[in-house]
Amino acid sequence: MNTEWKKFIKTLPLQVVFLHKDEFISKYRVSSAGFPSAYIKDDDKIKQIIPATEFQQCKSLEELKQLVSYKVTAYDKYNYSNL
Repeated sequence: MNTEWKKFIKTLPLQVVFLHKDEFISKYRVSSAGFPSAYIKDDDKIKQIIPATEFQQCKSLEELKQLVSYKVTAYDKYNYSNL
């Protein structure tokens, strides 16, 4: 894992878990998910906060970090509504 990315992940206000596609599908039974993508688990429900299309638009690590920061903040502030 990229050192800068690893440091960034540690600054997020939530626990981050990376799963391979097969692990994710097996654990959460979401076969329609595109990859890569990001989800937040709230109680026993998961909510996609970053679809694959948004990940693919990032041209640099800095853009990816900004996207993740924005989405995590939006989730926390609006509880799903502005994602």
